[in-house]
Amino acid sequence: MKSKRPILDIACERSYSRPVNHLRVKWKLQKKNGPSWSTCHSSSNYYNGTTASQMTVGNDYGSTPHCGNGVYKTRAYGYLKNSGTWWGGEIESGVTGHTLP
Repeated sequence: MKSKRPILDIACERSYSRPVNHLRVKWKLQKKNGPSWSTCHSSSNYYNGTTASQMTVGNDYGSTPHCGNGVYKTRAYGYLKNSGTWWGGEIESGVTGHTLP
């Protein structure tokens, strides 16, 4: 039986602005290693320094594969804090990855 996750109910007319340190983002660069994926590089957690409703974090590796030739994907993590609880999740750039170069 699947467990049910609580749903954060915020009406559309309300502001999504969060106080300082109530938004958290992070990313990972992963490289295919046989049948699994290993983390090639990862950012630290970044938190909003001012009241904000959104945050973006990223990195430009240029045209050279950071961990050598191979298949890569990225994972992004985004969370917001509400009533002391962190809500959010992750998304990845693709299941099969991107071959570099």
